[in-house]
Amino acid sequence: MAQIATLSERGQVVIPLQVREKMGLEAGSKFAVFPVNDSIVLKRMEIPSLDQWDTALNPLRHEAGRKKVSERGISRMVAKSRRRK
Repeated sequence: MAQIATLSERGQVVIPLQVREKMGLEAGSKFAVFPVNDSIVLKRMEIPSLDQWDTALNPLRHEAGRKKVSERGISRMVAKSRRRK
């Protein structure tokens, strides 16, 4: 179902209503934009919720606790790394 869209002076492209409805797109949806040869590919980005981030970070928290890494220790490592640049 190819449809024509036009690029505005501000660089905006309107995604046709049928496509938005079919894909469940809403205002504010985020996309990664990839140039591929003579085409442009839009990939919808799913921004994780805070709960999803929290779940994803649990293994890191566990490992940091196991290795006895503190917030203060991390701050020192970051500062040391920045001084090297």
